[in-house]
Amino acid sequence: MVIAGKVLSAIAALEIVEAGRTFRVTASLGLRPLPSTGVPLPPAAQLLREADQASYAAKRQGGNQLVMAAYQ
Repeated sequence: MVIAGKVLSAIAALEIVEAGRTFRVTASLGLRPLPSTGVPLPPAAQLLREADQASYAAKRQGGNQLVMAAYQ
């Protein structure tokens, strides 16, 4: 969570200058935590799907934020 927050802040701090115009960029991130030690990992496709769904939830909530996927 800490690293993802730093990534969001770094992206938001970027300024892109093109043809005399300045653009700001933001990102929406979705994370899917891994299970505790000793618990079998879900298939990679499931982990990616859940992280992707969390990123779309972040976008729906206004963007420029991080959403943590719930364990399923």
